[in-house]
Amino acid sequence: MLMSLWPKSNLPQRITRAMLYCDEAAYCDHINLRWTLVATAIEALVHTDRMKSTKQFVKRVPLLMAEVGGSPISKREAEDMYEYRSALAHGEGLNQSPATLKNLYLKMEQLLRLTLLHAIQQPTFAQFLADPNQVKAKWPV
Repeated sequence: MLMSLWPKSNLPQRITRAMLYCDEAAYCDHINLRWTLVATAIEALVHTDRMKSTKQFVKRVPLLMAEVGGSPISKREAEDMYEYRSALAHGEGLNQSPATLKNLYLKMEQLLRLTLLHAIQQPTFAQFLADPNQVKAKWPV
């Protein structure tokens, strides 16, 4: 899929890791696993420090979506995305309506796909995401 658009060896490791999770999610039929894979792929792009993982995700996800030009993601939506990711990763279920979950998941997947495509098409953007210090400087937590 996305990996065929740009030779793997030319991509920064953080982008390659995110693509791997994105690709795995594409072949998964179970939303519980798919959600976790997509959220983990996004984390591979926005996570820069061991501490404050939730804050990093919540703060940077809306900014990343604004950067790549998709449907806006609110801070509350980013919080929900991460909360559901954590619940699923720790073996809990999701207690929301299917429509609410579907809309939120689709935004999260749109963010991932647009970000990866932008990174493939714009090498400077890929290098920005690959450098945790640049991410921290532009999007401090």
